Amino acid sequence: SLFFVGCVVYSQKSFDLMREGTSVLISCEDAISKFDEAISINDFSIPTERNEVDYLARTYFERGRCKKSLKKYYEAMKDFTKAIDISLKSKASRQNDIVRDYYMERGHLKMILKDYNGAILDYKNGEYFYNKYYLGKAYFGLKKYKEARVYFQGAISWHTSPTMSTREREQYAPSYYYYYLGICELNLNLMTDACNNLRLAGDLGDEDAMELIVKYCN
Repeated sequence: SLFFVGCVVYSQKSFDLMREGTSVLISCEDAISKFDEAISINDFSIPTERNEVDYLARTYFERGRCKKSLKKYYEAMKDFTKAIDISLKSKASRQNDIVRDYYMERGHLKMILKDYNGAILDYKNGEYFYNKYYLGKAYFGLKKYKEARVYFQGAISWHTSPTMSTREREQYAPSYYYYYLGICELNLNLMTDACNNLRLAGDLGDEDAMELIVKYCN
């Protein structure tokens, strides 16, 4: 389990340790030990003019990501929650924007643990333009296909928007959007819509969609 995130360098010991944990390609096991020491020292004070990010919260978040990658899910949950709690109390100027990342990551973890209602709450707090797909997946996990369908449709609308950059189009796989939308419509007995969307997913190379087309759409 390897980790790489860029980080600004500061002189305090905690910053040095966090930099070693996040800006160098090392194992998550080694990174966690750096984060542990950084948190225990906790000399993250920085000059006001550079006080854009709460780096104590950031350290908990990065440690949580490492623990998540090591499948230490409940320990990771505690770290994500700590990062969120610190951020919500922080006066750092950019922290209100950054905390959305923390909510999204905790939401992903809750999906792994099948806490779909909890994931929905975190994804809504994340408020990212691309979280419609994740909200759709959470409602799908609850078998609330009507609600999931709305979010998958929203994800497709976003992905096909003319304002979407080429990089963003390549980053997110639209076949998943059509595939899950099609399954929702199968469960809602909207067969024409379901087959249309499954065929779109199939055209984009989704093998599972092709199997469903053979079963339901011929």
